[in-house]
Amino acid sequence: MTTSTCGCGCGSTSQLCDHGTQERPRYFPRQLITPVELTLEQQYFRDKLRRHNRLMHGWGVACGAQVCQVIDSATRTVQPWMVTVQPGYVLGPYGDEILIDQPQAIDLRTAGAGGGGDLPEAGDPWCNQVMVQRQAGPLYVAVSYRETMCRQVRVQPTGCGCDDSQCEYSRWHDGFEIGVLTQLPASPQTPPSFDNPFKGAARPDCPACPTSPWVVLAQVAVDANGVVQTIDNCTYRRLVVSWSGLWWQCGETPVKITVTKAGEAAQGNPFALTARADHPLPPDLKADLGPDLSNVKVSPGQSDPATGAVTFEVTGEVGAAATPGSRPLSLLHANGCILAVADKALAVLSPPPPPPPPPPPPKTQLGTATITEAPLTAKEAAPTPPTPVTPAQGQSSTPGPAASAPVVAAPAAPIPAAPIPVAPAPVAQGPVAVAPAAPAPVAPASTAAAPASTPPAPAPAVPSPAAPASSAADQPAPVPASPPPVPAAAATPAAEPTPTAAPTATPVASPPAAAKRVIRPRTPRSKSPQKK
Repeated sequence: MTTSTCGCGCGSTSQLCDHGTQERPRYFPRQLITPVELTLEQQYFRDKLRRHNRLMHGWGVACGAQVCQVIDSATRTVQPWMVTVQPGYVLGPYGDEILIDQPQAIDLRTAGAGGGGDLPEAGDPWCNQVMVQRQAGPLYVAVSYRETMCRQVRVQPTGCGCDDSQCEYSRWHDGFEIGVLTQLPASPQTPPSFDNPFKGAARPDCPACPTSPWVVLAQVAVDANGVVQTIDNCTYRRLVVSWSGLWWQCGETPVKITVTKAGEAAQGNPFALTARADHPLPPDLKADLGPDLSNVKVSPGQSDPATGAVTFEVTGEVGAAATPGSRPLSLLHANGCILAVADKALAVLSPPPPPPPPPPPPKTQLGTATITEAPLTAKEAAPTPPTPVTPAQGQSSTPGPAASAPVVAAPAAPIPAAPIPVAPAPVAQGPVAVAPAAPAPVAPASTAAAPASTPPAPAPAVPSPAAPASSAADQPAPVPASPPPVPAAAATPAAEPTPTAAPTATPVASPPAAAKRVIRPRTPRSKSPQKK
């Protein structure tokens, strides 16, 4: 321990730069804790902090603590013998932290003043504000660490001893002491060179322990009347290296990416897209396009020397369970932080739908049977012209009211079996043109009747009802009211119609045409003479 006096025995004590306490208490259950154990724990960490500051950072002024003149607010003149120490942070020669938290006014005629915030000083009152006769010349304002006790509390008496007190200090306060010195403390006055501090340096030894606790702040020149002439805050001030003012900026700039060729891929297929960045990209980039993608890689692109833009490609494979839709592209750092984002970079396509089943063939309901019909051609749909009938031998060409003979006509041409087309909608039923039966000519009573075995001639073919056609060939031909008389020599027995083949189902897309239907007219019976 060292003691710095201020002229009458008062002063502050400070721990010298020894190794300090190397032990700390170990607490366990049912242990009796005394002030010795608690104080030992505090001292262990305090010594460790002092040792670190002294050997790793050195000692001196880190910031602030500037010494200034004092201006009289009334007269606006410089007050004699008075200076002010501004707030600052200082490391003491023994590694103590000295914090000047507010301005301190110092009278140069005194030995100095203690401080430490708003707490009262705990020194001997006879040592405060003791004026000293000063001569003209330089004075040195310095600061040192001082630990003071504060916050008295009442305690219970322990016995009847004479040394028992009713009050005790309950706190230690880290303070400081500002002194006015007439001589410089013994310390190196030449700082090392910062051009190349490690050039030719030998193996370093631990620094020697300083012999004085003071850190000089400034040199003050005064005259015999106490008028402050000059204040030098640099010549004798020792500055410790502080990294608080050393900082730098990174050279990374925000990157903007633009998709130049978006990727498209269906589920289970590979994809590739191309993008452009306006600045060079950092290494070890990752691409993120959402879930259910695999083997996503960023290929190094080509750089444009003029603009610095970089074109790169992102490839990968779309999973089978990927959700269809548009996805953005995100570029990520190695730590997962997003560097840039571009929208609509990848389109995941839906799988194609299965082909629909072929439609069933169209059908037309006719009664209880379903018939698939095919359209008729224009030649087949044309009506068959009627065959002229000549009266037989022995018959009169003039029809008579009394008797009638059957008229035999030539058989009609066979109707080709044409399939009836199927219409999606019901076929409109039109009127059916039926040729009226022609009355047979009646011979006189004396004339022999024609053979009764001759079948009646079939009527001309009449087209069946159908939807209206767009051409004249599809329209049914008009049927004459009565056929002309047939000569007896030309009358031949009517042959039975040739059976046609069954209709075939042939689906077609064209509209249905008219189908042929044969309608045989009825032959009127001859009236027999009634008995009177």
